[in-house]
Amino acid sequence: MKRSLFTFAASCLACLAGSAAEGRAEPVRITARVVRENGSPVTGLAVRLVFGGESSPRSPQAGKRLTTDGKGSVTRSLDAPVTTRKVRTGFLSSQSSRAFDVGLEMELAGRRVLYWIELDVLKSGVLAGMSAWVPGRGGAFDRKLTFHTKSHAWSFPDDPAGMVMTSIGAAVVQQEVTQGADGVWQVNLVVKKETFTLR
Repeated sequence: MKRSLFTFAASCLACLAGSAAEGRAEPVRITARVVRENGSPVTGLAVRLVFGGESSPRSPQAGKRLTTDGKGSVTRSLDAPVTTRKVRTGFLSSQSSRAFDVGLEMELAGRRVLYWIELDVLKSGVLAGMSAWVPGRGGAFDRKLTFHTKSHAWSFPDDPAGMVMTSIGAAVVQQEVTQGADGVWQVNLVVKKETFTLR
């Protein structure tokens, strides 16, 4: 996938034309690898891995709690619905995609954050976008980090007068979705932990 397509995804994944259509349950295997900015693996990291097709995916109880191995990886297999949705690919154009949304809970500035990764499988490749969420009043991770346009910084939505960050602390650097002859969807992600400055 060309870098330009990946960059384009970040700006247009929010522009979905219509709601997602839920499909039947299918076998899905997710492998997420967490690395530092120099590419070295982040080992022994406690994470929670969630698939968007499972029940109440934004709940703090959803998914499975795992610890990254010597390669910085965690893997999870499950049967869950795989949805389809319309994705805007141009000013007047859109395509139907198979949608694979993955949640990865990690720590950010001393707090637990659910990084929500939207993957859309198109004929031209896999688009990826990421956003960061914290728990709301009900406990679900449904409050998005606030982006400040003028300063190009982020803050926690429940602490508007608090610190701001120069990054959300993570970024998707590689994504792949394939379906094997056995019908299993394999989702591979590489997520980079980013350094950031507190202001």
